[in-house]
Amino acid sequence: MSPLSRRVCTLGWIAVAALAPARADDKSNVAPSASDPKAVSLYKEVAAAYKKLPAYSDQGRFVVAMRSPSGPKTFDDKLAITFVPPNHIKIESKLVEIVSDGKTWTQVVKPFRRYLRTPSPKSLTLEDLRLGAGAAELFGTTARPGVGLMLALLLEPDRLGLDGPGAPIISFDSSSTSAAPVLLVAPPALVTKSADKTASNAAATFLEARRLRINPTSKLILAVDTVIEPAAPRPNSPFQVERIAWEAVAISAKVPADETFDFKPAAGFQKTKTLDEDVAGGPANPVQPH
Repeated sequence: MSPLSRRVCTLGWIAVAALAPARADDKSNVAPSASDPKAVSLYKEVAAAYKKLPAYSDQGRFVVAMRSPSGPKTFDDKLAITFVPPNHIKIESKLVEIVSDGKTWTQVVKPFRRYLRTPSPKSLTLEDLRLGAGAAELFGTTARPGVGLMLALLLEPDRLGLDGPGAPIISFDSSSTSAAPVLLVAPPALVTKSADKTASNAAATFLEARRLRINPTSKLILAVDTVIEPAAPRPNSPFQVERIAWEAVAISAKVPADETFDFKPAAGFQKTKTLDEDVAGGPANPVQPH
């Protein structure tokens, strides 16, 4: 992860990390010791559904729900994805924006008011995103459940590693009251191999168990929740996190207009040759996300 990515991660989610509940030592309640073949079959249907999409877009949001002395509180933050294979993409949050129109790859770090433009990859991969300025926002914290998984399903659905050694443990969540099926996926969740057969950095996009709520008709994912194990509140914090999730709002498989992938820098934003080297020369007080 680049130095800038680490700083972006720190700016955005240090509060969430501080409020996260302590983990219980007993993980027996998280997942069974072996996969349910029917659950694995459904997960494969999910991967196949994403592979067949001509395009994908959502108005996704990251959600944190917590309990505090003054009552329940919920915070949400935009984290939307638009993708048209093989290399048109737009990912937007309060901290970063990543845009490719098929020719130009633009990475924007909003707090530092900087953007970098380079030629687009011919076919986008997870590695392209992991090496970019938005890596921390997309992969670098367990406060971002679902985003890495969604990008894997969109960009590399054939490389999820659902069979064989290292495959995740997949079962149905028996505790769910949702009308839609909910899969419980325990780590290792992604076992992606790079072209030279060595382990990719994307091999462990997330390391904790996830709950995947699935549309029973389209087989697309409606929400991804981090499994929060039972734990006592932190001694020095009056808050207890009850839910950390990414929700796919307003999903569409319609191919968007070309201008969706146009990038026009906002006033005050500066183009740079390398975002990492430019951090030191960035604003002394970075713009904080609202």
